[in-house]
Amino acid sequence: MGKTFSVAIVAGEPSGDAHAGNLVEAFNRLAPGSRWFGAGGPAMASAGVEIAVPMERLAVVGIAEVVTHLPSLWGSMGTLKRLLRQRRPHALVLVDFPDFNFRLARFAHQLGLPVLYYITPQVWAWRQGRTEFLKRNVDLCLVIFPFEEPFLAARGVRARFVGHPFVGTV
Repeated sequence: MGKTFSVAIVAGEPSGDAHAGNLVEAFNRLAPGSRWFGAGGPAMASAGVEIAVPMERLAVVGIAEVVTHLPSLWGSMGTLKRLLRQRRPHALVLVDFPDFNFRLARFAHQLGLPVLYYITPQVWAWRQGRTEFLKRNVDLCLVIFPFEEPFLAARGVRARFVGHPFVGTV
């Protein structure tokens, strides 16, 4: 048997949960017995992720809904930070959901944990200044469009094109 890993993973909405579930299943074929924990939904749970924060606590839309859910969002962030400190996983994998995940990336980076970002925010389309954040706080961006890798690399961000998750399913 090969090496097993402890990995934290965070997806905050249904499409991220589906993509993260597929990612976990693929990783587990390469490193069976690896342990996963974090925030997500049913797809991640069925792939074997210990769901410490259900994604329903994170998936809020609109200013009014965000404001009313702030205590839940802060509590969820606190839970994930505590788990990262206590369990010290081999890596943190973030899936899309940048408004929440950027804060967690910064925290994990400060802890010295490797941070991977799967389905990186589309910084090439808008808010390009976020590339500086990625450069400072994310060890590797796993991007889904071929042009994203050279775009990010030109800005000093480590990126690897991994293919779009819908290829082969649509």
